[in-house]
Amino acid sequence: MASCSESCSPSVSLQTLSINDLDGVLQLLKDCDFSDKEWMTLGLKLGLTKSTLDSIEANHSKDVHRCLMECLSKWLQKADEAVSPTYNSLLTAAHFLAEATAEKMKVKIDQKDINRALTIFDKYYSKLLQSLSDPETMAYKLHKEGVFEQEVLERIESESSSISKQREILLDSLKEKMAAQYTCLETFITLLCKLTNDAKEGLAMKKDYEEFKSNGEIQSERQLEESQGLQNDSAEGSVFYTGVLYYQQKEAGRWEATLAVGKDAITLAQYIKSTTSLAEQESLISFKFKEPNGTLQLTMPTVGRVPCEYGWKVNPKQEPMKIIQSVVDNTLISSCSMSVHAKPDVATEPIHHPVKLLGIEPETTIYISRQPPSPAKEKVTRSNASILDENRYVSGVSSSIACDMIRKSSDDIKKNLKLTPSFIQSLIEREVIKEGHKDILNGSFHLTDDQRMDLFIIFVCDAINDDDDNFLFFLEAIREQNSRTADKVADDLKECHDDNYRFENSNEFDSNGQYLYDYINYGP
Repeated sequence: MASCSESCSPSVSLQTLSINDLDGVLQLLKDCDFSDKEWMTLGLKLGLTKSTLDSIEANHSKDVHRCLMECLSKWLQKADEAVSPTYNSLLTAAHFLAEATAEKMKVKIDQKDINRALTIFDKYYSKLLQSLSDPETMAYKLHKEGVFEQEVLERIESESSSISKQREILLDSLKEKMAAQYTCLETFITLLCKLTNDAKEGLAMKKDYEEFKSNGEIQSERQLEESQGLQNDSAEGSVFYTGVLYYQQKEAGRWEATLAVGKDAITLAQYIKSTTSLAEQESLISFKFKEPNGTLQLTMPTVGRVPCEYGWKVNPKQEPMKIIQSVVDNTLISSCSMSVHAKPDVATEPIHHPVKLLGIEPETTIYISRQPPSPAKEKVTRSNASILDENRYVSGVSSSIACDMIRKSSDDIKKNLKLTPSFIQSLIEREVIKEGHKDILNGSFHLTDDQRMDLFIIFVCDAINDDDDNFLFFLEAIREQNSRTADKVADDLKECHDDNYRFENSNEFDSNGQYLYDYINYGP
């Protein structure tokens, strides 16, 4: 089953009970013909100790119903090391005593779930009958999830000339299914949350499901309207907003990821639909701003600081990445976008990069999640192949080998790399060079280009000696220069490093103990 980021609500059977549920538990046992005389065995199965049960018996020896009541009270109050007080654990304990009683209990517990589902569904039935945006697509999704048979799908498709009739068939058929299996509602709510035009109703139904889980009550439409009115009349920080993270693919390996925020889910969905008909929705969140006229701030660590992100770039399209509450209120929609790029034949693993959302309640984290494009196999050269296969081809990075390769390739580096501001900034973001080195490298001091490049190589090697992975981040920054000469520098460094790393670990040096690099580049 699909999910709304998390399950809507667990079954009634799994909800934790308290002493306030004592009357309901007693009534359930009575309705299912449980014999009060079995109270002590039931208590033992529920995890109560023999001494606790003996004490109950001594105090109420002539009243077995009172003994049962006290036994259940101890269990609901989690005395001794009793099992968790849920209908499910009660059902399990009863099954050891009388299967017939347990079966009756299961039917009644399931009916509680069904009644809850039907109550919520009935509350939204009239609205959905008027607003469900695409009943045919919903029917297909429900069929795919195993809720609808082919016959229901065909009935809905046959009424393609009347969307109101399609809605009616779908909703009535769904209600019939829920009368037998309450989890059909969870599936339906999940799918509503995924459809941008129906997300508002989906979120509202999900909220009701959660509220019923916590207090066993469902707000009437009038109560809901009143509470929303109170919300809107209160401080601005108490108003709930909806956020949607969605993607637009620009070309293979390139996307634009956008977090759009609005007060009204329908308006937000229409905005996304008007922006692009091919938007791929990833995350749906509901929140309120912490402060009046607050600010939602998006923060994320530098991409590429972990090996699995090698070859990926995520760049904000605005700085700072903020969404201001007053802007949302005045314009209905506000958004922040990021460009996501997977370098062909270099990015080989999926990216799952965290973006923290601060200044809201609850603070949360969304993730930039994309798959790299398929490798262009016909273009894979020996050097690219070693990069694509590096985790298998070479088991690690050696700082000494990497620095040796860089120093011996210094002429090649000086010839083919330019210390541009963007290149320097990329290295600073990856913590390969320090912010304090920026002025030295950008020409603020009276140094020749050759002197600046010598210092640059020293700074890079110092960083690699501190952390082996900085070699990979250095190569990634080189590749970001998007030039053939820069790519060749990175590929040559990586290939020579890997060759020598393998030889070093297999103790295959020449007779003078020199790295293989000396022979590859300069001959014997």
